[in-house]
Amino acid sequence: KLLSQTEMKALQAQMNPHFIFNSLNSIGEMILNNENKEASNYLSKFARLIRITLDQSSQSMVSLRNTIDYLERYMEMENIRNSLFTHQISMDPTLDLDETMVPPMLIQPFIENALWHGVSAGNKRIHVKIAFSKDHKNLICTIDDNGIGIHQARQQNHTNGRHQPVGITNIQTRVALLNEKYNLHGQISIKDKKDIQGHTETGTLITLQLPL
Repeated sequence: KLLSQTEMKALQAQMNPHFIFNSLNSIGEMILNNENKEASNYLSKFARLIRITLDQSSQSMVSLRNTIDYLERYMEMENIRNSLFTHQISMDPTLDLDETMVPPMLIQPFIENALWHGVSAGNKRIHVKIAFSKDHKNLICTIDDNGIGIHQARQQNHTNGRHQPVGITNIQTRVALLNEKYNLHGQISIKDKKDIQGHTETGTLITLQLPL
């Protein structure tokens, strides 16, 4: 159990540098483009988000309310960088936002990947839908984007020599460790919409299942 806890903290810590690196790059671009007002606004939101990230990194679980607040703040900040990005969060009214607990930094990396790897050079318009629902004794979280899809994103990054989407293997390992540590049956599914029957649009659909 101690080993699992240590590995969990190490994996959790790996998320934060990637997020910080992307954010500082955005601020740098704004300064170079003389977008000083936007850079100042972004930096202010970034500082607040870093404070929450540091607070949450010491916790093994955070409430769904705090998780949603964190995601809203993160996406609001990313909207400054990309004004064509839109999002929507929906929740099952039967979920108790304060009693439902989830691991921190588990959902945000998927949204980050959609925003950084789901867009193409010619089209920055992307919409991300996040939904929290209840299925018997499980919390179901879906992250649905209309980007280029995970297959094309990997191919595009490989062609351009850019780094691959970070965090997916990390999150899968974290879920496996949570299952081991707490005897849970959490599951994660990552699908390109082209592989899903009945889907005509492009994008990635992620489904995360955790016991309530």
